[in-house]
Amino acid sequence: MGDSQKWYSISAGVGRKSIAPKVGLRLCGSLRDELSTAIHNEVLTSAVVFESKGEKVVIVAIDAIIFSLDEAATIRGAVAESVGVGIDRVFLNISHTHAVPAPPSFSEFDPEDGEQWSDNLLYFTSLVQQTAAAAQEA
Repeated sequence: MGDSQKWYSISAGVGRKSIAPKVGLRLCGSLRDELSTAIHNEVLTSAVVFESKGEKVVIVAIDAIIFSLDEAATIRGAVAESVGVGIDRVFLNISHTHAVPAPPSFSEFDPEDGEQWSDNLLYFTSLVQQTAAAAQEA
């Protein structure tokens, strides 16, 4: 039987973390002047790790609106490091929700916006950490 005809086992693991933003942040693309007042639904980052023949791939799903290529690379790099794979083995999917703050690259907020800007940076940093943790948990 040739190598292409052999059956190989595949194992899979799933990790999930909450990335709900703190109440009081301006949500991305909301076109409102008021700040968020409550959390109505879970906002999550999830990872599935598949392994076969000693090789792993990771699929990540994040409740987010948009990321720049650099931000996506930052997330994928953190996940790759946490799982011990190359960045080319990490696939990223986002849901395009408006229930989260803008990422740092998004032009909706000016860096001179003070507290909102720093809150968005902190949120993105936490999102990266939680996504890597979800992948490691998987």
